Amino acid sequence: MSPRLSFVAAVVTLLAVGHEARAEGPEPPASLRVGDALVVPEIDVRVRGELRAFRPDFEMVPPPDVHWTLLPRVRLGVAVERDALRAKVTVQDARIFGNGLASPTAGEPAPFGPYEAFLEARTSSARPSFVRLGRQAVEWGEGRLLGVADFSPRGRSLDALRARLTLGDLELEALAALLVVPETVRMDAVDVSYAGSQLAGVRAGYMFHRLLGVELFGFARFSDLRRRDVYGLPTSLAERARADSGLWTSSLRVAGHDDAWSYGFEGAVQGGKSAGSNLLAEAVVGHVERKIRQIVWAPSLGISAAYASGGRNEDGTQRTFDPLLPDTQRWHGRFDLFGLSNIIDFGGSLELTPATDFKAQLGYRYARLAAAPSEWIDAYGEPVRAVTRRGLVPLGHEASVGLSYEPLPGLTFSAAYAALFVLSAARGSFRPRSFYSDSDVRAVATDTPPDPWELSHYAFVETRLKLP
Repeated sequence: MSPRLSFVAAVVTLLAVGHEARAEGPEPPASLRVGDALVVPEIDVRVRGELRAFRPDFEMVPPPDVHWTLLPRVRLGVAVERDALRAKVTVQDARIFGNGLASPTAGEPAPFGPYEAFLEARTSSARPSFVRLGRQAVEWGEGRLLGVADFSPRGRSLDALRARLTLGDLELEALAALLVVPETVRMDAVDVSYAGSQLAGVRAGYMFHRLLGVELFGFARFSDLRRRDVYGLPTSLAERARADSGLWTSSLRVAGHDDAWSYGFEGAVQGGKSAGSNLLAEAVVGHVERKIRQIVWAPSLGISAAYASGGRNEDGTQRTFDPLLPDTQRWHGRFDLFGLSNIIDFGGSLELTPATDFKAQLGYRYARLAAAPSEWIDAYGEPVRAVTRRGLVPLGHEASVGLSYEPLPGLTFSAAYAALFVLSAARGSFRPRSFYSDSDVRAVATDTPPDPWELSHYAFVETRLKLP
């Protein structure tokens, strides 16, 4: 049988299985029956105001030192289901107003356009098997390496072919995504082609118990976006690595949760080529939370830690871990200044629930570079600074407080404030990345500022309505 006929036969088989297995279950409360089709509308409206003051990387952008932004985002979607077929289209309009920096938007969809647009064939079980083609939001595990970045102004979705097979407590999944479309540009009367960027991934997960689930991930990313250098733009090592790399990443995650405990530990190894050099890097992360329901306000205590390698070896091998497409402002503090790359950090959290619809959070985090001279990389994989001092450079302490109130299902009001104490050891070794264009990070002598630390601020208020 030819490959094309084999593919058609597989799809037909999946549709047939889904049709035979479909059972009448509870329909979403906002759904509508149109003949044999089930139509489910969706709405997600979010308005957030942000204030950032005295960020460590402000010298790279024009004044003022205090930046405010208004970030409205509206998503309107509709999903249509009939037997084993399901289609979904979500249109998004996300704008950024203000006088400066907002949460980064690199690699995200355009301000207006389809956030989701896919067709899938699936079975009818509670944990269905499916084949899905089109633009879709994808999160694997806890979003450490592949997440939806929902906190960012526009979120993240991928143009991908995705398939999942569920066999009891075992899940097998594969993904092929086009991150950047290949293109040909004309320079000096010569056509130059670039292959764009692609991501392939596989996942296997098995749930032994509520408190013991195991997942294996494998990723391969290929990028040829060297046109940035052709145009003469200043690029950092992290930017060049994204523009010209072929890397693989393997990770193992162990996690579980019940009414009192939740935890997750993940270790990853990465290799391949990055910015023309060999790459060998690793990362380890973990968190544990304990909710004590017997005490007033049901406090939830949490601790977390992360390590991701950075710098380079004496033989020129790159050691800076690339977190691929991570979730943001979720695991490394409220600021978007820390990410899973060239970092050692640990933190603690306390969440209180005075009422069923009201929560308060307190958080603390300490971060330092894993290696220097190197680069300080933020949660979006963007370089904050080139750090020229050698050794384990401390970055700072972050303290935060957050509040959330949900008076009605789907309607949430939230606010948060975070203070980042940037230590002088880090500030005394900075230089702007706009002056960093060598392939090596070179140490330069700088004078440490007299103040032991410098304070940066971040705050936001947000209203969100999400139905269903």
